[in-house]
Amino acid sequence: MESWSQYYEKIGASQLPVDIKYEYDEEAPEILVREVLCDQQSNSYEAKSRIIAGTDIGVWLQNENQDKNDNRIIPALQLVWVNWCNNSLMHIRKDWEEQILNSFNLTAAKHYAGVTRYSFARFEERTGSSDSTKSYLVRSPLLCLIWSYDKSLGRNRGIFVADPWLRHQMSHLLECVNGSTLHHPMFLAEVASMVLNSHHDFWLSAAERDIRPAEARTGFGGAMRKHPPAQKALSELSAQMSGVKVNLAASDVGLAFNKRLNRFIWENLQDYSNAPDGSPQLAAFDAGKKALMASCEATKDRLDCVHDRLDEYVKRADNQLTALFHLITQEDTKASLAIAQESKALAEAAKRDSDSMKSLSLVSMIFLPSTAVASIFAMPFFDWDRNGVNDNFWIYWVTVIPLTILTLLIWQLWIRRQNLIRKAEYLKGSEGGDLEKDDKISA
Repeated sequence: MESWSQYYEKIGASQLPVDIKYEYDEEAPEILVREVLCDQQSNSYEAKSRIIAGTDIGVWLQNENQDKNDNRIIPALQLVWVNWCNNSLMHIRKDWEEQILNSFNLTAAKHYAGVTRYSFARFEERTGSSDSTKSYLVRSPLLCLIWSYDKSLGRNRGIFVADPWLRHQMSHLLECVNGSTLHHPMFLAEVASMVLNSHHDFWLSAAERDIRPAEARTGFGGAMRKHPPAQKALSELSAQMSGVKVNLAASDVGLAFNKRLNRFIWENLQDYSNAPDGSPQLAAFDAGKKALMASCEATKDRLDCVHDRLDEYVKRADNQLTALFHLITQEDTKASLAIAQESKALAEAAKRDSDSMKSLSLVSMIFLPSTAVASIFAMPFFDWDRNGVNDNFWIYWVTVIPLTILTLLIWQLWIRRQNLIRKAEYLKGSEGGDLEKDDKISA
């Protein structure tokens, strides 16, 4: 038989079970029934599946004995399988379901199942002036099981709604159970609990498959086995670990539900109001009770172990999230340092360029007055045609030198003034920020 992981790998992660919705297949031609027949004389059991056409459902519901020619053989279990697929369509006609619900006294349980997501309950319905029938419900996002118990025959009758693979899982468990447990009303609840409990193994195994590569990648974690490190980016790995935490939280909810369901089964095992009156039926009832109590004890221990594993994986996932956070922070810090170094190099290059431009400007400024004066003296207004150096050449220098000094002085004063203006603006902005901060603190 397939495991949970094999099943989910086959159908794909996009088709994981979601909540059961009540939409009917009005073109369904038949129903599938799982029956366990009991030979009262030899106390032997035979499990078999039957396909019942829609026109024969009424006849099947009226017949309590499987073999009309042999009253020793009676059905200890009658379970209607209703396939529910991912399109949220149940393969049963609405009128057939109502017919079965009325015959099995499951109306109250069905109504309650339609308004809950996680629940288990017991209902008592009057079937006559003084008689009453108890019906039961186990409801989770994976399955819906409602059934009633006929204590006069020690028989369970119900409807099981789930996807085909869960039905296969349930059918396999029905073939392996102790026959005496069939005569107790908590038999189906215990089988449903087994189906739900097996689901935790899948989620915990999936969590471990995701956590181990992360531990190998970060180096934080004492994995017992070597595992190849994950090749994803750290940010993607962090998102994956967050997804693991979400799945573990959902598994924790399911685990808590299974624990409460196990307590519900245990409490109802102590209830003798369903005990048959006849000696053979009462003996089978007591034998079934003892077997189910032992199963409850084993389930309790198993759920405790699952809870311990769940806590371990939660802590390991938290550890990886913390490690990934620090590693991502380190990478960001390294990237920031690299950017800062590049910015520093750019600033130094810009400063060098600025110094070069200042040098060029200074040289140009030194030669600018002399060039300007030379241009003026070259005008025709002055007579410089005499051979040799003119006696008035000193006028050129007397004019150029003071003018050059004056130009440099004005440039220096201008630079200093601009620096003072920028400093005043900076101090003004700083004082404004401090005042705003003081206002916020005082407020």
